Amino acid sequence: MEENEIIDEPFVQYLVTVGPDGRVISVVFNNDIDLPNEGLDSEGNTVIHYYDDIDDLADFVGNQYYDFDSEEFIASPSKPHQYVTWDSSSNTWVPNEDSYLSAIRGVTVSLLKETDWCVLPDVPLSTEEISEAKTFRQEVRDYPELVQGKGDYEVPPSERTDWPAVPDFLKAASNNLRVLTQFL
Repeated sequence: MEENEIIDEPFVQYLVTVGPDGRVISVVFNNDIDLPNEGLDSEGNTVIHYYDDIDDLADFVGNQYYDFDSEEFIASPSKPHQYVTWDSSSNTWVPNEDSYLSAIRGVTVSLLKETDWCVLPDVPLSTEEISEAKTFRQEVRDYPELVQGKGDYEVPPSERTDWPAVPDFLKAASNNLRVLTQFL
């Protein structure tokens, strides 16, 4: 190597921090001041020097994961809903059953609150409508147990098509029922 020869090293465009699961935590533009080494940081995350341009930072952070085996960033499938977590061992989104069932129970409570009026003693409903309301409310109460453990968490709770059928008289009254309207 000659004395004045310039070494042409690639420029680090970004510092990308990824968690132990490979998900991107942050992307910071390299300002060339105190460039940290690649590797584990003090919080157990991995800092990676990224040399290419990133056109859409939000897309990169949300839709890329770092494969530690191949040492490259790979596009991940879109997150289907908020009730999943990233599994780095399979590189897939997996259901978070606890949060999913908590959301199911939340919708259940809301549906029961919105139909409480149907079982009041002086409600202006026919005997048949009251019976339909009681049946519907019991099916709503039982619904979380029907879902639990089945692993059927592909869609958000409010988009499931297997909720109990809403009685016709409640459909007519749904103008004032915020949660119930989602299921019509």
